[in-house]
This record gives sequence, C-alpha cells and structure tokens, in this order.
Amino acid sequence: MREPQNVVDRALIMSGDRVTVRGLPEEVLADGATADRSGPSALKELRDNAERDLIIAALKRNHGKISQTSAELGVGRTYLHRRLAVLKIGKKDFFT
Repeated sequence: MREPQNVVDRALIMSGDRVTVRGLPEEVLADGATADRSGPSALKELRDNAERDLIIAALKRNHGKISQTSAELGVGRTYLHRRLAVLKIGKKDFFT
C-alpha cells in the first residue's frame, strides 16, 4: 500500500473537501476499511497513521532532535511532544 500521506492526499483530491470511503483507493479497502467503518473514527485513524509516519520520517532526518524536527514540521516543540505521546512514538521508532 502507498504511504498513508499519499492515500490521504489522493482521497482529498478525488473527493473534494470531504473524504468518504468511496474516495479511498482499493488497496485501503482491501486492508479492512469497509463502508461500515466510514466516518470520523476511520478518518481520524487514517490521519493519525499519516501523521505518525510523517513525524517519524522527520525525526529520522533530524537524528531525533525535537527542536529541529518541530521547526521542519512548522509546529511547536510542546505540540510535537504531545503528538509523540498521543501517537505512541518512541525512540525505537526513529533511532535504528
């Protein structure tokens, strides 16, 4: 499957400003998303997965440095720390 950010971007382009299950690619639907799983919780999960991948990639590029990563992403350090906790991102995810 494509990277989650690409999936979200494509779904937004195809669906306009509102993403529905019909706007999701077939490979996402094959991975378990169904019409019964539409709505805010499915979108939140997709968004969280995309955000998690984006943050981990930025942390890897910045060698785990929060200040540099937050600057690259255009968010505050405290916000980034909160998102790390909420998305359960630990050092094992970006230090390899």
